[in-house]
Amino acid sequence: MKFLSSIDLSKQELQNAVLQNLAVAPGTPKRGQAYYNTVDNKPYIWDGTQWKDMASSGEGASIILNGTSTSEAALYAPITGGTSGDELVSKGTGSAPVWRNQRYSVCSTAGSTTAKIVTFDNINLVTGLLFSIKFAFANTAVNPTLNIGNSGAKAIYYGGALVSNTNSWRAEETVLFIYDGIYWKSIASDTFGNNKLNKISSPIANRIPVINSDGTLSTGNIDITDIITESLVGVANGICPLDENNKIPSTHLPAYIDDVVSLLSTEVFVSASEPTIGIIDQYYYNSVNSILYKCTVPSETTPTWIAVSPNSGDRFYDNTNKKIYTFNNGGWVSPQTPVTGVIYIDIYTNKTYRWGGESLIVISESNIHKYVGNIVGNNSTTAFTINHGLNTREVIVNIYEEGLLYQQVFCDVYMTSTTAITVVFSTAPNIGYNYKVIIVA
Repeated sequence: MKFLSSIDLSKQELQNAVLQNLAVAPGTPKRGQAYYNTVDNKPYIWDGTQWKDMASSGEGASIILNGTSTSEAALYAPITGGTSGDELVSKGTGSAPVWRNQRYSVCSTAGSTTAKIVTFDNINLVTGLLFSIKFAFANTAVNPTLNIGNSGAKAIYYGGALVSNTNSWRAEETVLFIYDGIYWKSIASDTFGNNKLNKISSPIANRIPVINSDGTLSTGNIDITDIITESLVGVANGICPLDENNKIPSTHLPAYIDDVVSLLSTEVFVSASEPTIGIIDQYYYNSVNSILYKCTVPSETTPTWIAVSPNSGDRFYDNTNKKIYTFNNGGWVSPQTPVTGVIYIDIYTNKTYRWGGESLIVISESNIHKYVGNIVGNNSTTAFTINHGLNTREVIVNIYEEGLLYQQVFCDVYMTSTTAITVVFSTAPNIGYNYKVIIVA
C-alpha cells in the first residue's frame, strides 16, 4: 500500500507503529526518514547528511546544574528522603538511590482493639496520600482509629460516617485509604467490588437490603415482590420477560421494519376530471366524487376508466400530494403521511418502498452510480481533475496503479464540485505511471 501524498494526523497519536526493518540503510534518504537496523538492533534517522543512532545520540552530552556545565557521569545521587510514603531501599554511592513506592502494609491488630497499628518506615503524612492495608482480622471495635508508621492515630471514615463495628472490613480484606489532612477515608475494597466496605450478613431469600441516604446498608429488607409485580411483566411501560432460555423474546425487541403494507398502486394521481391519457392498470383518484378508477383500455386520447370496487383496508398512494388513502366504512378516509420503519409493497408493480421523509423510495433498485477515470503521468503535472458528472459531492474515491499488481494508492482528493474531483500527488507521476480512478456515488 502506497501513500503518494503527506498524511496529516492533525496532532493525533500514531499508536502501535513499527519502523521499517532493514539490514542496511535505505538509499537516497530524505531528511527525517527513519528505519530500524536488524543487524545492530538500533533505530536510525537521516539528518540530511548522515544516519544518526536515535538510541544513543545523547551519550556524553553535558547539562547545566546550578549554573555549572557538567557531564551526567559526574553526578552523584542525593541520599535525602524521597516523596511522601516512599520507602528507601538503597541510598546509593555515586548512583541513584532506589525508592519503593509501595504504600502497602498488613495490619495485625486484634479486631476488638480500637487503635489499629500499621508498621511502616519513612512515611510522610500529607494530604492526598494513598495507602493500602490488608487487615488480618475483622474489626469489632465501635470506632477504630488508624496509626500508620507512628504518624498518629486518626479516625477512619467511610461514606461520610465513622467506621463502626457494623460498618467495617472483614478478615483478610484489603482496603485503600486516602488521607484528607485530618482523617483516613476508605475509598475502595478488594471484596464485593470497589467502594464496598459494607457487607450483607445473613441475606434473606427473595428479599433485598435497604440502602440508607449515606450509602450504608440498613438492617431492614424489602421483599422483591413489593418491587416487581407479575402484572407489570410484558406490558407497556412494564418489565420485559425472559423466555425459557433466559433470553428476551423477539416480540419485545425493536426492529427497523415495524410493518408491511400493501398498496394498490404508488403512482395514483389525483384529478377533478377523467384523464385523457392512460396506460393499462393505471389508477387515478377523482377528487370530486371520491372514487378510485383504473384504466382497462389504454389510449393516448380516449382511455377507458372503470371505477374500482375496493375492499375495507385497501390503500393507495397519492403521488402528487405524498399521502396514503385507506378505504374504510364505504369511503376513502383522510390521507395520512407514510411512516418511517414500514415497508410498502406496490401490488401493481411488485416494487417495495420505504418512506424517506419526503417521498417513497424504491428499495428493490440500486441507487449506486459509478464512474471510472484515468490519470496518465507526464513528469510535470501533480493535480488532475476528474469529471464524473454524478451530480453530488457525496462520493467515494479509490485509486490504484495500472500495472502488474494494480496496487491501491492514496493521494489528496478534493470534491471540488458536484460533477468533478481533483486528485493531487506530492510528486508528479512519471511518464509510464498511470492510475485508474473509481468514483462511486
